[in-house]
Amino acid sequence: MAAPHHLKITRVILHADGHVIAGAKTGAVEQLTQAVRRGIELRKGLHLPGRADNHSWLVGGCGQVRTWEHDGDGSRSYVVQMDPKAIKNRFRLLLEFSDEALPLDTLCYLLCQLAGYEIDIAAEQAKIDSLAETMAPTFAGVMSSLFGPSGHVRGDTATYYDIDNSLLSRVLARGVGLPITMSVLAMECGKRVRVPIVGVGLPGHFIVRDGKDSSAYADPFYGGTLLDRQGVQQLFVQLSGGNVAWSDAFLRAVNKRDILLRILNNLKLASSRSPVGRPLHATVLELMSWFPSGAPFDPRDAQRVMSPYN
Repeated sequence: MAAPHHLKITRVILHADGHVIAGAKTGAVEQLTQAVRRGIELRKGLHLPGRADNHSWLVGGCGQVRTWEHDGDGSRSYVVQMDPKAIKNRFRLLLEFSDEALPLDTLCYLLCQLAGYEIDIAAEQAKIDSLAETMAPTFAGVMSSLFGPSGHVRGDTATYYDIDNSLLSRVLARGVGLPITMSVLAMECGKRVRVPIVGVGLPGHFIVRDGKDSSAYADPFYGGTLLDRQGVQQLFVQLSGGNVAWSDAFLRAVNKRDILLRILNNLKLASSRSPVGRPLHATVLELMSWFPSGAPFDPRDAQRVMSPYN
């Protein structure tokens, strides 16, 4: 891209974690950045004339740009306001990553933004970092710290179908969630303390397994209870009422992309239960269409869902 005479640009990169834009330089000084709510701020140091120019070319495609001048030195800040279209575009871009590299926490936080919550993704990730710092670096330690008697999150049996239960930032804020979002939290904390944890998608329920021990399972929703293979089977029989035949295939680890699709399906069901959730419902249908197993998205379906709001 062409740069004006007062600013040298070598590259502009929106990192996968969503809170850094790097490469903007004036002279030889690389600019500092920070997250601001739904935006990304390129902080002072861009010694620009004090005029209200639109410098959206700095971060093209990310959203609307607001600028203001700092008192004293004449430098200017830029905040890129992330709009729903930009958030969806980023979600779709991240889906192109390999499953191993898929940033599950970031994608879950993008869902929170699409649900209308103005969260700072970097700050939300820092909350998980802080939680992980207090944990014993073992599978049992992660389960106890997060879901035990004095843990941070419990299963929501009172308002199970609340949309917030499927949104990772809201699960941490409210201290309640669904089995799958609680499992994602466990996986992310485990990653931070180098304890690999994988998800296990039972029919109608979701649990986790120690990534290094195929016989060690836990149920985040029910207090992080530790289970062996027989314990998982007994739990399944109890939850299914014995109406579904057991299969060892139920114990297979679920990849990140399928976890995300399962969260989207929960959001689809929850958002369909209330007129308040209809805007999110239309968005979820579109996101699900981007998965290999997703149904094709027809914008007319979204229009029909949103018709009372048109």
